[in-house]
Amino acid sequence: MAPALLPPDPPLSDGVVTLRVPEPDRDAASLRHFDDPEIVRWILGGPPQVTDRESAIAEREAWHDTAAVFSVDAVGHDERVGLIRVMFGLHEPFGFAEIGYIFFPQGRGQGYATRAVRLVAGWAFGIGVGRLQARTSLGNVASERVLERMGFQREGVARSGFVLPLSGEWVDTTMWSLLPGELR
Repeated sequence: MAPALLPPDPPLSDGVVTLRVPEPDRDAASLRHFDDPEIVRWILGGPPQVTDRESAIAEREAWHDTAAVFSVDAVGHDERVGLIRVMFGLHEPFGFAEIGYIFFPQGRGQGYATRAVRLVAGWAFGIGVGRLQARTSLGNVASERVLERMGFQREGVARSGFVLPLSGEWVDTTMWSLLPGELR
């Protein structure tokens, strides 16, 4: 049975970070962070081949029947510090989903990614996901450390495992997995 993809009510929170559905007006100012060199390098690729960059980003932030997307708010910050997404496209019939995340400069190095991954993984397992996987670009040590702290196991390298959405370049990725009961 497919998980119900309704936003959690109340929003997921641990008192430091809160995961909520993105709101275009509220989150518009944070779109400037998609020019951040680390996001371009690891997530988007560059230079963009699309002419309507904002529409391409908005599509990645849309909540729909196969993806749950959360803005990550943190105590003491006026705007969101990142995004985290759970993709459910392989839940039926295989029982697993994949997470991905982006943290903006003000959201890095403060433990927010670890907290957000913990919250979203607990939520995904709670609605019936039997395995979570993640992919990191080779060399993205910061993202790898977040996954390791949460109990994800490195499975190997997926050749051409991810296409950078704006440049269209295929890159090798490291595959990770987490099973119920392994979340730290």
